[in-house]
Amino acid sequence: MEYTAAEIVRIVTRKWQSEPFQRLRQQMDKDFDLFSLEPYKAEVNHQSYTSPAPKNDFLKILHGLNKSSLTWQIRLPEDAPENKRKSASKAEGLLTGVFDRVDRQNRKAGLPTLRAGVSWYACARGVVAVKCLLYANQDGEQEIDIQALDPYWMCWEDGHSSRAWVAYIYHVSKTEAKETWDKEIGTDEKDGVVIDWWTRKNNAVVLYSGATPDGEVEYADFVKESETHGLKDIPIFIGYPGSTPMVRRADGSLALKDRAFSVYGSAREIYGPRNKQISFAMDTAEKSVAGTLTYTTADGRKQIQGDPFGAWKVVLLKTGEVLTPLEAPKVPSETVLLLSVMERDLQQSTIPFPIGYGLDPQAHSGAALAMMNDNTRSNYGPFTDVLEATYLWGCEEILGQFKKKGQKMELRGFDTKGKFFMLEADPDDIDDGWYIQVKCEPK
Repeated sequence: MEYTAAEIVRIVTRKWQSEPFQRLRQQMDKDFDLFSLEPYKAEVNHQSYTSPAPKNDFLKILHGLNKSSLTWQIRLPEDAPENKRKSASKAEGLLTGVFDRVDRQNRKAGLPTLRAGVSWYACARGVVAVKCLLYANQDGEQEIDIQALDPYWMCWEDGHSSRAWVAYIYHVSKTEAKETWDKEIGTDEKDGVVIDWWTRKNNAVVLYSGATPDGEVEYADFVKESETHGLKDIPIFIGYPGSTPMVRRADGSLALKDRAFSVYGSAREIYGPRNKQISFAMDTAEKSVAGTLTYTTADGRKQIQGDPFGAWKVVLLKTGEVLTPLEAPKVPSETVLLLSVMERDLQQSTIPFPIGYGLDPQAHSGAALAMMNDNTRSNYGPFTDVLEATYLWGCEEILGQFKKKGQKMELRGFDTKGKFFMLEADPDDIDDGWYIQVKCEPK
């Protein structure tokens, strides 16, 4: 089905404004505040403490994910002939070379590698999205467009068998719209919005401005007319850490935010109350060092000259006068109990300290070390799973698209043994029946 530019804007805007996607973005905002160590806001004139634990927990998981072992292999029967094995080995080199080229393109643009970008989105957003396109440019040369997309700026329609459509949204200035597409996007100072729209059969790019919550727009036009992309499905992968299936609420809406499992999935609601209790303890501690005294005199107006705590001194009192220190405020025992409960829950919800940080000074048996290592690795499991699924999809897309639309190209890179290689890849080298296996295991 063909849509007008205004219809595409209306469909995407209404989905963007739907409750499941609003809840998902609210959760992403909350997680990003934790990652960026948004300061805890106490009341005016009170102490405020912001724990670095959210950033430390994030970086620990992210580092473990980035250094995990990620390999891909084309599996063949044990009795496969030598020429089949050589072709499969060459295709594995093609995959390595393509990913290497993508990483080099990203570095030139000041972006992290594909793997690092996917890992960050998995940890921070709880959702990953990757676009994969291989096509020939106007000069007949091979173009590779593989990039991690920010799922915050995406929405999609989940069908029964596959996604009906996916939209990636980004903003452009009026000047950029004029320079890039020679489009005037309105008279106000607001930026234009671009929708990269993908269905199972077509792709279009729409530029619009002045949208209302109902999807009505002041201006909407195609900057890339809708055309058939010729692929089996939408070339955008969307995945979630963990194994939560597609769940719908009683009203039929998707529970997207519950599938989006970030690093903070279990500990999200602990950091704030913990900061509050520690801030209260700091506030009480500051008040307790004030050294307030009660000075009982006949008329209640006599004062001590100077600071009685500044240096050793003798304070002269008349008969009947009493100088008594006012009892300092104390942190209630309930605060200690609350902090201990929060600390226990935090240990269960994130990388346990000190074991997970390699700082445990105690000696342990081999069985105990194996158990602790397995328990620590389980924190990485949901994220290595989605990285594995992402690269499996990517490998299949690269080989399938290269077979269908690819051009001969030269690729370079390093194999799994660290040996440098160069090869010339040809679409005719690809076998549609290859079975690809990807493994991602934390070290």
